[in-house]
Amino acid sequence: MRDGARWLERLRARQVFDARRRAAAPGKRKDAMNLIEGIQKECNRVRAILPHYEALGPVGFFGVAALKADIAEGEAAIASGDCARMIRALSALEDCES
Repeated sequence: MRDGARWLERLRARQVFDARRRAAAPGKRKDAMNLIEGIQKECNRVRAILPHYEALGPVGFFGVAALKADIAEGEAAIASGDCARMIRALSALEDCES
């Protein structure tokens, strides 16, 4: 009887584990995106901010240069395939504000 109880306990634990794994599957979540998609989305958002800084004239020159550098780093990080570099680039892009 002892072995049967252990077997049943393991089966229940496995069912709970499988249910949690299915619930957390990225394909099930509509708002989930991978790192590259996140960088591309943020690059597009920052590109939309650029005209605001360009409209400032000489005063916005530093902002334009910084934003373009962040966009270039994001695209270079994607091209390199380095995950750590992509995470840093995504963080820098998320910090850009208008």
